[in-house]
Amino acid sequence: MSAAESPLRGLDLEPLSAAPAADERASSRARLKAEAPEFVPPWPLRTIAVILAVGVGALANGVLAPVSASGMIPGLSLRGLSFLVGAAILVGGGVWLVLSRRAAWGRRLRLAVFAERNGFEFRPTDDSVYPGVVFQQGGGRRLENVLRRSGERVVEVGEFVFETGNEKNRRVHRRGYLLLQLDRRLPHILLDARANNGLFGSNLPIGFNRSQILSLEGDFDRHFTLYCPSGYERDALYVFTPDVMAAFIDSASHVDVEIVDDLLFVYVGDGLRLDDPHEWSRIEALVTALWPKTAKQTAAYSDDRVSATVRGGGYPSVQGVAGGLGATPVLRERPTEVADAGRRLRARVPVLTLVLSIAFTGAAVAFWVVRLAG
Repeated sequence: MSAAESPLRGLDLEPLSAAPAADERASSRARLKAEAPEFVPPWPLRTIAVILAVGVGALANGVLAPVSASGMIPGLSLRGLSFLVGAAILVGGGVWLVLSRRAAWGRRLRLAVFAERNGFEFRPTDDSVYPGVVFQQGGGRRLENVLRRSGERVVEVGEFVFETGNEKNRRVHRRGYLLLQLDRRLPHILLDARANNGLFGSNLPIGFNRSQILSLEGDFDRHFTLYCPSGYERDALYVFTPDVMAAFIDSASHVDVEIVDDLLFVYVGDGLRLDDPHEWSRIEALVTALWPKTAKQTAAYSDDRVSATVRGGGYPSVQGVAGGLGATPVLRERPTEVADAGRRLRARVPVLTLVLSIAFTGAAVAFWVVRLAG
C-alpha cells in the first residue's frame, strides 16, 4: 500500500447492515467462543442482583403480608399484589437480560464478520497501552471493540474506556479513537480542536505549557490550537503545509489529532458506534481526506538534531508487535529518530491547584500550631 493510498478505502460494510446467514452465524459464533472466550458478552451481575433482590423481596412480602390487607387495586389483596409485582419484576427482568445479551452477541458477531471480510483483527476488549494524551486519564483503563489491521502499515479503530469517581459515584467514560501508523517518527504535535471544547476550555485531560502553542496562517487558529515542542516550530511548519492545513480544516475540525512517535491518533467524541455502517462511512471519509497529504508530507521528515548514526537505529514500534494486541513490542529498523527535546510536549503546571493545595496545607499547619500552643 502506497503512502498516498487511504488505508480504509473500499470497506465492505454489508456485514453491518445485513444479518449473516444462519449457518454463517452459527459457525462464526462457535468459532469465536472456542478461540476467544472474551467474545462471550458477560452477564451484568450487579443488574441481576438488583432484579433478584427486588423481585424476591416482593414475593416474600406477598408471603408475609396479612391476607386481609387491601391493595391499591379493588378486589386484590396486598398479598396478591406483592406476588404480582414480584413475578413481573423477575419475569420482565429475565426477558430483558436475555434480549440485551442477545443484542450484545449480535453486535459482536457483526463486528467479527465485518473485521474478517476487511482484513481486521477484532477484539472486544484489550489491555494495550498507547502514549496518546487521551489514554492517560482515569482508572480501569481498557480498550473495547478494537479492530486492528497489521502488515505494512498498522491501522486501528476502537474505543478507550476509563472510569472516574469512587465506588458509589463511579462513572464510565468512552472515547473513540483512530490510529494510523506513519512512515517516520515525528515530534510530538497536538491539534486541540476548538469545536469540541467545553465551557472551561479544552476537553483533553492534560494541559500543556502554552509557550508551546504555534500560530499558523489563515483560518487554522480559528479551528485548532496547535502544540509542538519548543524549538520544533519549523518542523511543525514542514508537516502542516497550506494544503495539509486545508485538509484538516475541511474534514477534521470537530476532532482532536495527536502525533506521537510514528503514530497518528484521531480522538472522536464520546465513543464510536462501530456496528453502524454510517459510522464507518464517516471514518472512511475522514481518513480519505486526511491521509494522502499527511502521509506524503511526513514520509521524508528527518530531525536535523539527531546524528546520522542514531537515525539508522531500531526502536520499539507498533508495527513490530508480535503475538497480537497487548503483546510486547519488538525492535524494528526504522529510518528516523527524534531528539529528546522533541519527543514529548511539556505538561502545564496547574497553578491554581498548586496555590490552593499550599494554602490548605498552610491553614492546617497553622490550626495545629495554634491548638498545641493553646
